[in-house]
Amino acid sequence: MKILSDILPLIVFFLGYKYYGPQIATLSLMALMVMISALEFLQKGRVANMTLISTILLVVFGTLTVISGELYFLKLKITVVNLIFAATLLVGLYYRKGLMQYLFAGAIKMSSENWQILSKRFAIYFVAIAALNEV
Repeated sequence: MKILSDILPLIVFFLGYKYYGPQIATLSLMALMVMISALEFLQKGRVANMTLISTILLVVFGTLTVISGELYFLKLKITVVNLIFAATLLVGLYYRKGLMQYLFAGAIKMSSENWQILSKRFAIYFVAIAALNEV
């Protein structure tokens, strides 16, 4: 299921863009992500937070892209998602929580201090990626 939600949307968007243009590619991507979210809900009884946030933002910015014909709005979605991730990690650091620990859920063993350092570095990474996306 994870590979479906990670790779298939990219393939659908790029093929749609190549053969039908940005509007059809965006509509196809939005429809696919809504279907993936619905399928995940039917299978698990819930949708992962990351998938849900990404799908909602995709529908909002994708709709703006289709209506305006400007791909800028679709590109802006990536910036917004990265800034949301950075803000979430920074809020966690404010409360002295290394939120990356919850993401890795036992896969990696580290001290609380090291989780905070990792969270800080990922927050910086997400801000940098958001900034680079706008260049």
